[in-house]
Amino acid sequence: MTTAVASWDPAQWQPTMMGRRCRSWITATRPRHRTAWVLGMLIVLFVFPGLLGAVVTAQSGSSLGGTAYSAVGWTDLRDSSGVPVSYYMFVTDQGGILSPWNTAMALVLSLQFAGWREIIGFGNWIIGTTISFSWADRAGAAMAGASDSLFQQLPVGAMFLAGTAIGAVFVGIFIVRGKPARAAMQVVVMVIVGVGGPIVMVRPLQEVVSSHGAIAEGRDLGVVLALAVLGEDDPNPAAMTQALQSQQADNTRRLLQVWNFGHVVDNRPLCKTAFTNGTLNQSASQVKEGLTNCGDTSARWAADNPGVGQIGLGFFLFFVSIAAMWFGVVFSFRVFMALADAIYNGIVLLVWDLPMGGFIAGQPQISMVRRGVDTGMAFMRMVTHIVQLAFYMSFLGRLMEQANDDDVLLVLVLCSIVMIVGTVQVRRMVERMNATSEAVANRIGQSIESGGVFASPGGGGGGGGGGMGMVGLGHSMHSPGHAFLGALGALSVIGGSPLTEWMFGGRRNPLRPYAGLQRRADLSAMERETQAGMGGARGWGAQGPADRSMHTIVARQAMENAPGGPNTPRGAAAILTALNDAGLPRDHVGGAFHSLEEWTDGEMMMYAQKAAGRVADDADPNPGANPHMAKVVSALALAQDSASELRDYGPALQPVKKVAADYSALQQMSYEMHRPYRENRSMTRLSQSEQDLVNRFIDPDDPIRSRRTMRHLQRIADGEDPLVMHSAANSGGVASELHSLSSISALRMIHAISESEANAVRDAVDAAVWTPTDPHLLRVAREKIWAAVSTSHWQHDIPTTAHNTPTRPDFVNNLGASSYGPGMDEVQDLLRLRTST
Repeated sequence: MTTAVASWDPAQWQPTMMGRRCRSWITATRPRHRTAWVLGMLIVLFVFPGLLGAVVTAQSGSSLGGTAYSAVGWTDLRDSSGVPVSYYMFVTDQGGILSPWNTAMALVLSLQFAGWREIIGFGNWIIGTTISFSWADRAGAAMAGASDSLFQQLPVGAMFLAGTAIGAVFVGIFIVRGKPARAAMQVVVMVIVGVGGPIVMVRPLQEVVSSHGAIAEGRDLGVVLALAVLGEDDPNPAAMTQALQSQQADNTRRLLQVWNFGHVVDNRPLCKTAFTNGTLNQSASQVKEGLTNCGDTSARWAADNPGVGQIGLGFFLFFVSIAAMWFGVVFSFRVFMALADAIYNGIVLLVWDLPMGGFIAGQPQISMVRRGVDTGMAFMRMVTHIVQLAFYMSFLGRLMEQANDDDVLLVLVLCSIVMIVGTVQVRRMVERMNATSEAVANRIGQSIESGGVFASPGGGGGGGGGGMGMVGLGHSMHSPGHAFLGALGALSVIGGSPLTEWMFGGRRNPLRPYAGLQRRADLSAMERETQAGMGGARGWGAQGPADRSMHTIVARQAMENAPGGPNTPRGAAAILTALNDAGLPRDHVGGAFHSLEEWTDGEMMMYAQKAAGRVADDADPNPGANPHMAKVVSALALAQDSASELRDYGPALQPVKKVAADYSALQQMSYEMHRPYRENRSMTRLSQSEQDLVNRFIDPDDPIRSRRTMRHLQRIADGEDPLVMHSAANSGGVASELHSLSSISALRMIHAISESEANAVRDAVDAAVWTPTDPHLLRVAREKIWAAVSTSHWQHDIPTTAHNTPTRPDFVNNLGASSYGPGMDEVQDLLRLRTST
């Protein structure tokens, strides 16, 4: 027991140490960190709003959140219909034993609503209170009492006499030292302070701070200016202030109705009256009955059926209301701070500067000038903040008034953005006004110290002005901000020194946060460059750019040899085919196009790449002997669909460049299909009988053209005995001329048939691409593709499906379309376009 007590350290259980230990434990592993992050988000999204709503609901004693004794009841904030915001309630079905879902939904919604109402109500109240200056009389009375008590204890008369005597001594000193201009300026300042001081010190604070004093006049000026920008010409600032407060409450009412009923019910006068009366009477059933009587059945249904959609919207409104409250707090704080600065500087002026300090030349007079300028600038800041606040509030209110039912949430998002922008703008404006105040105070101080208008140009009277004027300037140059900037400059020089790098073990700029990581990265790069096979002109590091260079050469050669040239659909298709042959992945072709200086049409490149991707993705994975045949079938379907959509929807929905790219892809695929026969051309001529059989087979109407015939030829080419095949039970339906063929003859005939049909496909597609305005040519090409694909499938005994074989056109019973529309003329121009490199 003694050992356990002795080992227990109380310092480890202090709140600070407990927090550090918990943070270290959470961040020790990634799963713990992620779990803590998820739990934190759940608490922010669900637990915090619920706790806030529960606290407010417990204080108000109502599950619906509507009561005169809510947390914002003391604000007496009312909308234009006279309903207090504290009376607002969320009308929904409370459920019961038979409807537990509605009970759960109503509980969550009630908690959400209670928290939301208090937050947005407080935000509206603090903005209205700031603009209305309803607190000014109380503050003025307190200031008057404090100032009277202070002045009764201060020997103001003695301070005046002492200050005057000290000031007169300075006048004599300036005259003796040969500075008449400085002496004259000292006399003028003493007269101004001696005459103006007693006038200002007669009960000043109560008159300035009261609701009818100078500060309130500044408030009125700010409100009038803000609303004048928006086109309001009402000369009564108090009425406009009250209207702004009511407008904010009306916005809250609209948001509540959108959340509760899915739309703004106030758009119907009867529904507006029903909602107002029911809310004033705190009766949810009266609101529901009123909505039914006014004909708004959708609102009544939403009130009777709470759901998760309302909960999600509640979370959104909750966080937006936090932003609105923060906006109001920031602006109100700025107004109060400006007023506090003015009052503080005013008190110092009254207590020290005017009774005594203003008579003493040098730094005391400079301080008096600075405090006077700061007081005026603080007053200007307050007026400016009120102008901004009134303008933003009126602007946001008009946005909400003009929003339709479907646009309320969008307008709410825009309002949040405007609030954020306004907060940033006011911070920048305060910084600029502080800089202006500093500059004005320095300028006046320099004028006083140099003699001002009494100093003769080039004379000795102003000789000492430069030195004394630098007193005010030195205040600016030795401010904390300038000292901080100087320290940062010194740190930057030290951090960039080579000696510092040596001291910190070779870390470049060691004062930077990631200096160690940068050093390791640099060492890793150096090691990689010096490793055998990695660096140098032939290393792996140079091989990647070499691949890019090779792809650029391939793309350029293809562009120069393409039938269309650069910036044409047929040129793009040729480049894509060449890059595919070079092994470049599809998602890297954009870089190859970008490397071509002549290629400037990015849209054409995009459509060509999409066409090539569609053809490759839609092609049948079991094409037979020729792998390009399935791509021809896919490209044919793509070209037909594009032409039909251009005819049906026009160029607005089906761009002509896309149609041209699809046709070019079909032509390029037909060239790829013909390439094996072009590169492996048979060097043996067919006999006359063999050529006759080939001609009969490629005739689509000859009976010899069938799957059985092609399979018979393939089996003979594979080495089977034709006599045995002829005697077999399943040998019927084959022409007798095929029974005596040799294996070599059958192989030559198969190759001749495939080559003839590939030639026919290439020629037919060329004709269709050259004249795309004639739909009949594309149908002819479809028939040739059908014949070639059917022969390949018969040869390899592949089943014919709608996916791997195009439908043969019926030229007898179906004449087809006569035109693809006027848009195809532009497609034809693009396909016939030839550009030079």
